Amino acid sequence: MAPPHPSTTRTTSHRRTLHRISAKVLPPPLDMKSATKSNNNSLMMMPLESQIFGTTQKMSWSFNSTTRLQTLLSTNSNLLGVRPLSPANPPPPHQVYRSSSSSSSYSTSQVVTFQDLNRRKSKKRQGKNLAQYLPFIQNYTKIRRKKEGKTVSGGCDWFSSLPDEMVLRVLRNLPKSSLGRMALVSKRFSRLVSDESLWERIDCIGLSLGDGQLGVICERRPDYLRLARAEVPFSALPLPPSTQLPLTHLDLTMALISPVTMQILLAASPSITHLSLEHCTLDDTVLAAVGEMKAIKVLNLSMCYGMGGPQVGNMLEKGRFQRLTEFNLSCIPQQDIEKWTSEDLIKIINALPIGLERFNFSGFRHIMFDSHTALLVSRLPNVIDLDISDSQELTGTSLEHLTKLKKLQHLSLSRCYSIQAQAYSVLGTIATLRYLEVFSLFKLESIATLSKELLKGIEINQFPLSAIARPTVGSRRSTIWGVKVRD
Repeated sequence: MAPPHPSTTRTTSHRRTLHRISAKVLPPPLDMKSATKSNNNSLMMMPLESQIFGTTQKMSWSFNSTTRLQTLLSTNSNLLGVRPLSPANPPPPHQVYRSSSSSSSYSTSQVVTFQDLNRRKSKKRQGKNLAQYLPFIQNYTKIRRKKEGKTVSGGCDWFSSLPDEMVLRVLRNLPKSSLGRMALVSKRFSRLVSDESLWERIDCIGLSLGDGQLGVICERRPDYLRLARAEVPFSALPLPPSTQLPLTHLDLTMALISPVTMQILLAASPSITHLSLEHCTLDDTVLAAVGEMKAIKVLNLSMCYGMGGPQVGNMLEKGRFQRLTEFNLSCIPQQDIEKWTSEDLIKIINALPIGLERFNFSGFRHIMFDSHTALLVSRLPNVIDLDISDSQELTGTSLEHLTKLKKLQHLSLSRCYSIQAQAYSVLGTIATLRYLEVFSLFKLESIATLSKELLKGIEINQFPLSAIARPTVGSRRSTIWGVKVRD
């Protein structure tokens, strides 16, 4: 049998020597379960006399046998050429030592308790403050966030030093939904977002508002408010009686809102100049609130429900509409128009302000006659846009009355079936007339002949829908009366 290789014999002998050293010097490992159940929380490992090195140094051991052996070997530099521990030669990071507070050298005579070891293990699992477990790190730096207004990361917080005016100028470019989220950033942003200049124009088109949300909108004190096609809860608006809102443009077209809430909102907005209540349900209190508006310039009451002729006449007779320039009183619903009479129309026409320039008075099929047209011409000599469509009782006599309007530019006579075709030739005498709407009366060939021979320079059937006093016209969906409100 061949003898073993010399290197193998040397390696095996070296391992046996280390094993004998460990068996003689090192105590057996402690039973962790029995030690944990012990009532003595300060259980210590008994010190031993190191006979192999001829020293009497007392040692405190950890529970890992490999760590204990490395500790013994590190105390004597003559054994197997192991270098002693020093700040220049720190222990590996996975070994746990406790450094002495009075010296920079590493002490191995300090007592270690189970309570300390358990605390070290829990902190090590959390992975926090590595410097507590590495004694060769003397100083470490804590990185923490500075308070607002102080230096951050060695620099200056320039944004906090900006004045409020500049920050507001930046916030004006954000949509209203982003402003609501910006208010949650800090107290300063919450204060700046509440500034009235950011809420000057609010667009709630098509939204379904919750309870109290209209009151929150009014607290922002906007100047331009669009609630077209919005759903407002049928609850009273919580506004004190003395509240005055700075509203100047209010669009409630096709809004689902109760007359009570509408009356409170209108009563709190005396400075309204542009108002649209198209396709809304009104009552006497709402009409009375509209009649108190002295600054009104544009008023749209088209297709409103619950509106009677006498109530409209009483609203106009108060004489507060001296600034009114555009008025739309057309297309009254069938269930309401049946209660109107010719006398109601006379009362309304006589109460119209003389300075009215654009007037839509269409939809009075069987109660408007040529006499009303004559009265209308005498009352509104400066009108430039007039719509009296769907008046089936009008005849050619009404066209002769209309020739007296020297500033008329746009005239609508659609679906006036009692007017003969040849009677339209008299409209050519109006020098300022540019547009004529006669839908459902002529064929395309007749319209071409009429515009070339009888009505030269007049464009026929260019606008099927009237734009008088309406807030939104055509494709301009982001504006009301020419003012942009959508973000």
